[in-house]
Amino acid sequence: MKQAFLLCITILLSESIIAQTIIRGSVKDESGEEIVGANIYLEGTYDGTTSGVDGSFEFSTYETGDHILIVSFIGYENNKRPLNLDGKEYSFEIILSESVNQMKTIVITAGTFEASDQSKNEVLRPLDIVTTAGATADIAGALNTLPGTQTVGEEGRLFVRGGDAYETTTFIDGMLVIDSYERTVPNVPTRSRFSPMMFKGASFSTGGYSAEYGQGLSSALILNTNSDKRTYLLDYTLDTIESMLNPAFFFRINRKYIVSFTSINDIIAYSNSRLRLILNNCDDSEVIVARDRVGTFKPWLDR
Repeated sequence: MKQAFLLCITILLSESIIAQTIIRGSVKDESGEEIVGANIYLEGTYDGTTSGVDGSFEFSTYETGDHILIVSFIGYENNKRPLNLDGKEYSFEIILSESVNQMKTIVITAGTFEASDQSKNEVLRPLDIVTTAGATADIAGALNTLPGTQTVGEEGRLFVRGGDAYETTTFIDGMLVIDSYERTVPNVPTRSRFSPMMFKGASFSTGGYSAEYGQGLSSALILNTNSDKRTYLLDYTLDTIESMLNPAFFFRINRKYIVSFTSINDIIAYSNSRLRLILNNCDDSEVIVARDRVGTFKPWLDR
């Protein structure tokens, strides 16, 4: 009985040894150079290995029957070999051929996209500036109410968060303005030297502006003057505009004109107890303060 049991174990071990198939070999390229790290495996199974530093490989499997041995490596075409696994030992010298990837035809079509400063800027019209609460019709004062800016003490200048006032540069019709602020005394905010009504609008960019305005470290204030310097088209009556402006800085002198305090260059006595004004950037010589408004105009100037 004991002998029969030992004979049975021996037979089972013999069958197991016979069922195990050993696959070994080497992987090289067409020039005979060994390929390190190539993948060698039986398709549809977990049995396989990779080639060593000398391109050789060896692994065993208990799979039986017909299988496909696949050898692959990046940049080379896969090498496939059919096998009949019956417990025999297989040895291969596999040569991999470089794969040639042919690019498909590239078709280039024309398209358009906008890459301009206007698409990234905050643009304020002159009327927006003069009607901004607390800005007192000052360009810098109005822009200081926009996101990304900040008011620093009593400076009155245009500050972008993280930068100083000198880092914001002003350009008028593409020309760099060296000093865009008026002189002031300590503890009194300064103002912009330019009236907002001189320009079509104020374009303010805190980043992403073109190389044309590259002198600006923090931001660029871009001002473009009106072509005729005199004509401004507004969809408001003069009475409506008067009600929207700060009376401390603007005065209705007659049925035709509203003047700002900073635009008055000279005052000349005129006939019939009236006054004639000489205004900055105005070619009209007949800017007259109506007689019924002279009485309130003088206190407004002396405020």
